[in-house]
Amino acid sequence: MIGIYKTLYFHDDENVILLKLQGVVYFGLYHFTYWIIDSNGTVWFHDGMTTGEACVNEGILQDYTNREMEICRGHRQQLLCMHSNKKPTMLAR
Repeated sequence: MIGIYKTLYFHDDENVILLKLQGVVYFGLYHFTYWIIDSNGTVWFHDGMTTGEACVNEGILQDYTNREMEICRGHRQQLLCMHSNKKPTMLAR
């Protein structure tokens, strides 16, 4: 299993580039779930089968260890981790 990291660092010739975790897609129980991390570091859980259109607050990313992020409500397989060097924009409905 590949680990999940809250930050990734890359070096080019002149700069250090920091990428922050913005989301994780998990697979388990025959469907996908995911976490979205907002600009405040709040982790939001979404599972269309159980939460419908809503996202559920799961706490603050800082409070999670890398190991704890490997499992999301019983879903153990991470398929995709999204990192960015820009703050995410949350759109109002």
